Amino acid sequence: PTAAAAAAPAEQSGSGQYTELIRRIAAYGSTTRTLYAEQRNCGQSQVASNIVADNDFLYWLNGQGLMMLSTNANPGDAPQLMNALVAGFGEVADGGDKIFTINYAGNNTYNVNYVLKSNKQRVPLASYNSNPSNLQWDGVYLYYKVNGNLIRLNPGVDSGTTIVPAVGGYYAEGKRLTFCTINPFKCFFSHNVYVGKGRQIFIYNNDTNALGSTPIYTSVDSGATISEIITDFSRVFFYEDRPIACTPDPCFQSHNFVLQRMARSGGAAAALYTFGPTLFGGPSGLKANNDYLFWQENEQVQRLAKDASALPQVNMRVTGMEITQGIQNLSNSVLLVKGRRTFVRVYVKSDGVSVANVGAQLVATSLESGPLAPVNSVGTKITVRNSPNRNDIEQSFLFELPWSWTNQNSLTLRATLNPYKVPLEPSYGDNGATSTVSFKPSPTLSAEFYRLNYTIGGTTYRPRIFDDVLKTYSWIMRAYPIGGAIGTNFKPRLWDVAGGTWLGSYVNRTHPDCTKSKIGANDLNLCASYYTNGWLKYYRDHGWVPNTNDFYYGMISDGSGNFPRGQAIYSKTSVGPSGTPCSPFNLGCGWDSDGSYADWYAGHEMGHSLGRAHPTASAALCGNSASDNSYPYPNGQIGPNDGSMEGFDVGDPTFGIARRVYPGTTWNDVMSYCNNQWISDYTYTGMYNYMIAHPTAVVAA
Repeated sequence: PTAAAAAAPAEQSGSGQYTELIRRIAAYGSTTRTLYAEQRNCGQSQVASNIVADNDFLYWLNGQGLMMLSTNANPGDAPQLMNALVAGFGEVADGGDKIFTINYAGNNTYNVNYVLKSNKQRVPLASYNSNPSNLQWDGVYLYYKVNGNLIRLNPGVDSGTTIVPAVGGYYAEGKRLTFCTINPFKCFFSHNVYVGKGRQIFIYNNDTNALGSTPIYTSVDSGATISEIITDFSRVFFYEDRPIACTPDPCFQSHNFVLQRMARSGGAAAALYTFGPTLFGGPSGLKANNDYLFWQENEQVQRLAKDASALPQVNMRVTGMEITQGIQNLSNSVLLVKGRRTFVRVYVKSDGVSVANVGAQLVATSLESGPLAPVNSVGTKITVRNSPNRNDIEQSFLFELPWSWTNQNSLTLRATLNPYKVPLEPSYGDNGATSTVSFKPSPTLSAEFYRLNYTIGGTTYRPRIFDDVLKTYSWIMRAYPIGGAIGTNFKPRLWDVAGGTWLGSYVNRTHPDCTKSKIGANDLNLCASYYTNGWLKYYRDHGWVPNTNDFYYGMISDGSGNFPRGQAIYSKTSVGPSGTPCSPFNLGCGWDSDGSYADWYAGHEMGHSLGRAHPTASAALCGNSASDNSYPYPNGQIGPNDGSMEGFDVGDPTFGIARRVYPGTTWNDVMSYCNNQWISDYTYTGMYNYMIAHPTAVVAA
């Protein structure tokens, strides 16, 4: 929306040297013409003030005094010394037949003067021990600020009077035609100064010597200040400096600068442009001609049409926060475990059209730590929608809490939408939300995993280390209520068992013991898991493996084309199959995309060992036994039909598993036989309570 009218050249390399340049460019855009170019050493600038111009000359201050240079000069043309009595750093303003100056005269003295263009004589006006600034001339009065007070000086009449205290930006527009009568013909003029005080703009009337009692503008940002103002026949243009809160202290506060346009009499303002956030200075030197606004921004002169379209301003709001470790509802009633990967989903919406490229941040108000940035896969900014879909992980902001935060007993989190206030909104009062949560101690789960290898037809089949065993470890860490990394509270250890052809005959059910009368079941593919459950119990009973209080879980590969259906028979002992979803059997078809069904299958069988039974609610639909009449949700869903509960998979980049949301009405509990398996809060809480009440032994180092 803005165009760079002129850019400063890059500083030249060398012994601290650079080229000091003065250039000109047409206000409507053109090639630049260099008027002045001199090599300087650092600290030897010959331009020690702003530059003003009339039709014929440029004027500025330096260490020699007030300088002048033709507007048609060429590099090499020497500036002329106009008056040496106003030397030093300061400001200049064009007064028609004179140049007004503020210069530092030494000894903590600042002088206000003018120098006549005709005879180049200096006329002193006032002196101060504090630096006057923002020098302006309206054709009648001279204005400047001293210690925030706006001074009005009538040359030759007085030495300056404070007319408004505590001023930010201001603009002395001079006499402006307001209206004319025809009979008799008479024109009327205003003589006003537009004054910024804090976040408000007032009008000072020079004819009545009074400041208006009612502001014509008040910023929606309570901390804003009006930094720059200019007017034309019908409008006021101004920059607001809007500070951005930072936490925790000490910190460096950044700012946004918003260019606004409104009617001269006040009213609603239209934002035209924003600059920031920035830790440093903002736009300055706001000027205007008939068609354009101009200002300095960093090392460029920016231009914007006065009638530019206003930036859209759409209100956005935070509608909720969900702190989840795997399963959670909108009221955050599901328990949280210390040291467990924890994510915060911050739900937001737009009150109008969708707003792109919006950021957010999350802080722990009781911890001295910087704000967290979102970890959404699309980046730190998202599109805020009018009707966001909670089931789409990218339509809310996602934050992961640091490990140290999750080890607190309690934690108060505050989320802020659009913290830097870019893009603009009409209000920011609904951009935040706070939630306090508590964390419970993590249980431990020590487990001995067995690869139950077997041989059929001379080929030995083994569960895959990476795809079956390690993905199972990952799934348990992502779904079970256990904190820490693998080896901290979840302590698995892997053993290999050479089952040979003996186990092979159980798997393909050629062994004479694979009969209904022997295994006591209608499904003969339970044969291998039936007998290997006995093997694992024998290992435990005879202490063949240390830590006999651990959970024992055996895996049998389906690679031979035989499906060794799993089961749990003895306390803390279970066996299940491993393999690729939908190949050759239909487990996981259409929903399990990580390359192994061994993970959630193990989660199911080990769940039995953790006191969980098949939900009665899913029995008719999915074929599992009706064993748990207390399961609360219909059809084995992980949440109620109102959609308030959602599963959340934190993912695992080691296996290319992305973070995912599991809607509570379409995903089902791991203890059912249904597709789309995850863990419900009912099962999650039940497992937690069981593991706390029945701790397993710590694995010896």
